[in-house]
Amino acid sequence: MSVKDEPKQELKPIAGYEKVSLMSLEEAVKHVVDLLDDELAQNIRIAKRNSRNPADNLSSDEAAAIHVYTMEWEQGGHSLYSQLNRSLRIPDRRKLQP
Repeated sequence: MSVKDEPKQELKPIAGYEKVSLMSLEEAVKHVVDLLDDELAQNIRIAKRNSRNPADNLSSDEAAAIHVYTMEWEQGGHSLYSQLNRSLRIPDRRKLQP
């Protein structure tokens, strides 16, 4: 994914997410876990172990979410960030609802 993959038209902003209560990382990904492979669960476990004492007043789940989002997966194109970024480029914003 690169800037060449960006949509040609401006997309409607995603609204409502800021009203959702904070939750665990596992709870946050439960709606997308079927879209991704088994590596997601493994990477969440690794990210949580690596995020036990986060800086910047983040919770361990917040730090782990950033960590797992940026992790490269064994199979290219299936990382969490590549899948989420691909979804965020879909013009039909209703498809982004769980």
